[in-house]
Amino acid sequence: MATGWKYRTAEAETAEAIDRRCEPRRPLGLRFALMRIRVETELCQGHGRCYMLAPDLFYADDDGYCHPTGERTVPAELADQARRALMNCPEDAIILTEET
Repeated sequence: MATGWKYRTAEAETAEAIDRRCEPRRPLGLRFALMRIRVETELCQGHGRCYMLAPDLFYADDDGYCHPTGERTVPAELADQARRALMNCPEDAIILTEET
């Protein structure tokens, strides 16, 4: 019955794994004054999860690769979308920098 395949989901990640992917390292749930997004274009494989989950923050170029829209500063009302995109990127190409 077990296939040996392990599917990566946001629910399966631990708080430590999510926190490790955020710069600087801070406890989850703590609110920050400023959040910035960056995409490591060398890592992006064009899965499209980021711009499907956070269309206000990301767009796809002609080849399907992710890029941040407009300003790289995330408005407070879109912070949850940014975190959701970060947690669902299979290539870990999205970087969130949160500053107090």
